[in-house]
Amino acid sequence: MNSNWLLYNKKKNIKTISQKFGISLLTSVILCNRDVYGDEAIEKILSCDLTNLNDPKLLPDIEIAIKIINEHIKNSKHIRIIGDYDIDGICATYILYDSLKKAGANISYYIPDRFIDGYGINKNIIDKAINDNVNLIVTCDNGISANDTIDYAYENNITLTSFTSDATYIGEYAFRSCTNLASIDFSECEYIGSYAFYECTNLSTISFPNASYIGDDAFDYCSSLTNISFPECSYIGEYAFFYCSSITGVTIP
Repeated sequence: MNSNWLLYNKKKNIKTISQKFGISLLTSVILCNRDVYGDEAIEKILSCDLTNLNDPKLLPDIEIAIKIINEHIKNSKHIRIIGDYDIDGICATYILYDSLKKAGANISYYIPDRFIDGYGINKNIIDKAINDNVNLIVTCDNGISANDTIDYAYENNITLTSFTSDATYIGEYAFRSCTNLASIDFSECEYIGSYAFYECTNLSTISFPNASYIGDDAFDYCSSLTNISFPECSYIGEYAFFYCSSITGVTIP
């Protein structure tokens, strides 16, 4: 089957940006597609200045994660990092491993094999950790929605905490049937997969200011939702808000 790939391109002067900043046309397109344009914004991205990084304390429950990790370091407990095989997952694994090693942690890491393990943490990876007497698993760039696997780890006396750098994407079934979930705020999320919040019956408040894509059945049976706002959304899938009977206000361009 033949495929015809098209590069999405926002209407900006790509060639001028490329020449002015000495970057490729493709890099210019990517920057503009991510709404990075204007001299100051582009220079900020290209400078790689560490002072431009967000405060890590903005991560939800980061103080709890720090406390758990410090306790395991203090007591010489075995900590294992579960990473991912893509570039941000590998880099995140290295940064965590190097930092925790310098902090005196009894540390190991595991990067899933794409073909043997598939994506993310699973029960086979937990079983390996059990055999290696791991006490704490730290996931990075995965694990945020692996509820069954997390429960399995807890049942086997392994604590698990998760860091993710991929907050622009919420995959299919990510929070399905999380009936105690009342509010969510993914300010950088651009893509919400099909059935992502299916049957989250207690969910009443959502904030996705940058989401441009909402998959099919994404919020089905979220019967407590009252107001929804997706100011940047350009696609809403079929039955995305099916049986959301409490919605009274909608803001979608």
